[in-house]
Amino acid sequence: GQKRSSVPSLSNPTQVSAGFGHSCAVDDTGVVCWGNSGNGRTTIPSLANPTLVVAGGSHTCAIDDNGLTCWGKNHRKQREVPTLVNPTAVSAAVDHTCAIDDDGLHCWVLILTVRAESQRSS
Repeated sequence: GQKRSSVPSLSNPTQVSAGFGHSCAVDDTGVVCWGNSGNGRTTIPSLANPTLVVAGGSHTCAIDDNGLTCWGKNHRKQREVPTLVNPTAVSAAVDHTCAIDDDGLHCWVLILTVRAESQRSS
């Protein structure tokens, strides 16, 4: 059977997002996150009037009066937000993050390039 996650008490929630083992919502008190707290994904930084939150793989992002803030795991630089002008939307995946601002769509992730040498025997 299914196992239900324990949802904290929320005051007039307006938005919710489910990530990998954690969930977050925006309510009258701001952003509330619960579930797996590994890598700091549910440890919410100071936010000013948040309007949107997204739960990714092991990181979380929110849009507030100051722009876009991301927290949690940063192994692929997914929480290192580039300069954005008036961000209006954000999506967080396992290892990368994308946002829309006045200049268009931006996505960021650390790309690891591994070069494989092939050897042939003659």
